[in-house]
Amino acid sequence: MRRLALVGALALVAALLVQGGAGASGSGLTMIDAKGPGFPVRTFVLSLPDSRQLTTGNVRVSENGGPVADLSVVPASQAARKSFGVVLVVDASDSMAGEPIAKAVAAERVFVAHRGRHQEIGLVAFSSRPSVVLPLTISAQRISAALSSTPKVALGTHIYDAVARAEAMLAHAHIGSGSIVVLSDGADTGSTATEAKVTAAARNAHVRLFTVGLQSKSFRPSSLQSLAEGGGGQYALATSTQDLAPVYDQLGQMLSSEYLVSYKSLAGPSVPVKVQVHVRDVGTASTGYRTPALPNVTPPAPYSPSIGSRILGSTVTIVLLALLVAGAVALLVMALLQPRRSGLPARMSEFVSIPGLQHDQARAKGKAETAVSDRGSFWTRFGAMLEIAQIHATPSAIVLGTVVGTVLTYLLIYAVTGSFWWALFALLVPFAVREWVVRTLARRRNRFAEQLPDALQVISSALRSGHSFAGALAVVVESASEPMKSELQRCVADEQRGIPLQQSLMVVAERMASTDLEQLALVAELQRESGGNAAEVVDRVAETVRERFEVRRLVHTLTVQGRMSRWIVSAIPVVILVLLQIINPHYLHPLLASTAGKVVFALAAALVVTGSLVIKKIVDIEI
Repeated sequence: MRRLALVGALALVAALLVQGGAGASGSGLTMIDAKGPGFPVRTFVLSLPDSRQLTTGNVRVSENGGPVADLSVVPASQAARKSFGVVLVVDASDSMAGEPIAKAVAAERVFVAHRGRHQEIGLVAFSSRPSVVLPLTISAQRISAALSSTPKVALGTHIYDAVARAEAMLAHAHIGSGSIVVLSDGADTGSTATEAKVTAAARNAHVRLFTVGLQSKSFRPSSLQSLAEGGGGQYALATSTQDLAPVYDQLGQMLSSEYLVSYKSLAGPSVPVKVQVHVRDVGTASTGYRTPALPNVTPPAPYSPSIGSRILGSTVTIVLLALLVAGAVALLVMALLQPRRSGLPARMSEFVSIPGLQHDQARAKGKAETAVSDRGSFWTRFGAMLEIAQIHATPSAIVLGTVVGTVLTYLLIYAVTGSFWWALFALLVPFAVREWVVRTLARRRNRFAEQLPDALQVISSALRSGHSFAGALAVVVESASEPMKSELQRCVADEQRGIPLQQSLMVVAERMASTDLEQLALVAELQRESGGNAAEVVDRVAETVRERFEVRRLVHTLTVQGRMSRWIVSAIPVVILVLLQIINPHYLHPLLASTAGKVVFALAAALVVTGSLVIKKIVDIEI
């Protein structure tokens, strides 16, 4: 009798495996949808009636009779993790106590023996409520430990709640193709979930529901049959506990011999597609789907130019820019066409006493001397700075050129970046012009300071050889280079016009910002009023100036690292911002798009400038 029952169970299972499924044919080949990357990639699970090795050469896929692209056929045993997973759901109600529950667990062990290396297994037992015995895992040790004991039985048969719990496990584990195998000996008795809800969820999640009914006195197969039919799986009946192991053995073989078939569809949008899969020496399976429609693209909002672009593109702005450019060109042409005055009378006035020439020379040079001492007018002081620095341009030309350069730089940055905030960097042009003027003036004064010790030595030697103080200055003028030559030549010319020598030296000391030259002016005044050995005093002054210059040079050498650190630390944020703007123009958009971000950006810029000024104050040591 037992052998006849076993033969009957095997025949039943064989009929189960060859019966119609989703897209099944009489060959027993079935095909269902699986989770995949999304259209145009299509992914299916292909189930064979027997175990065999398939390759892309054995499988031909067509859509509406046409070819597909990038066909891939991967067996379940070689599929990546998360591709396949099975949750075994077993009835642990009081009617399963004893031999039925023990045989059910033994059948599950037979099923698990067929699983692939990356096929995940989960276990759920249910009575009045479902209980997760084993979460989905690929660990053979954990699966074996969970199947080494039988679940405790209790009252209730909540089949639908258990299926819903298994579906949640598969969704949480992100399984691509999931299957649920339910074993029960009765009908559902009061689940919170409904049959329609769990079957719809299974179809949406591409999960198949396989059910196995264990015949008993109170057995009613309607619940299990409806689940299998609505969930795209199959239903099998075990007439006794001895039939459970063969049923689960056949299910394990079938699920372990599945293949994951994927390809790229060439169908257009919103088109019904019939998919046919033909396996050599097996048969053909078919299914269908509809390609997704094109997304509803919202038309872009009408173009609205920004305030900055409207201002820059307005007629008024264009006219103003044209006037500025025309004015700059006119000044340049006037400067080029203006005839140069002869310098002969000015040169003669330095050596001869012609009243007319001296008057013109005094009027020409008196402007610069008055400019140095005049503290009331910025424009006058700026003109004096240009004259002392030997920058051959009028203050108005410098200012106009700076304005034009700032405007052109602003337009250039705005045209390249399209950002009003980045275009504000054009405001650095006036600071750059001012820095150029200041540095040019500082270089001329530093050269004068470097030449002063040698000039004092020449003056001392000339005084010892019998020259007067004015004659000693004339000797320096004959042998010195710029700027010492032109500055002391002013003193010689003033002395010829009757101006006291000490006053002329004080003017030069103020022009060159030289406190050392003031000492020479005091020596000249003492020599004029009281006489004495002026050569020895000048030697002392030269020695003091030389030692001070050596200390100043030493301090400059010791602080060069601090000055370099200032420029490096100050330039790093600016360089990083420029590189980010070049590499990814939208990288700073989240920061500058909000008011708080703009405040933080401004605060960071203020801190960088403040830090630079603090470092400058630290390393700028007056000697």
